[in-house]
Amino acid sequence: MMAGGFSMFAVTYLATAIVGAGVYDTCKYPGYHPGIADCRAFGSWLMIPIAGPFGAMTQTTTATGRILLLFPFATQFTGLALGVAGVVRFSRSRRESRMTAYGVRVAKDLHLNVGASSVGLTYRF
Repeated sequence: MMAGGFSMFAVTYLATAIVGAGVYDTCKYPGYHPGIADCRAFGSWLMIPIAGPFGAMTQTTTATGRILLLFPFATQFTGLALGVAGVVRFSRSRRESRMTAYGVRVAKDLHLNVGASSVGLTYRF
């Protein structure tokens, strides 16, 4: 959950930042790119994580452009939320990891036990 969330956030942010830098660099004058009111402001907005696509919606002149910018905003927000939730779950599971009579707790009701000449997994239903 932690790795998947942060990966989703990073890939989406990297893609929008590259598009934003490309639009910003190729902008010769406001209105140069069709569908974008001020291409320099649009490119600048896209280089900001999470709030950037939402802010770039104000620079588009078409409803399609606004709807399409909703997807990177939602994906970045969801990815960051999943990553943070994964970190919280991971830190809590590390605290709950303790030795019991069944062995070392790996997950809920799953224990790893190591003997003198054996290694075993025990699961309680």
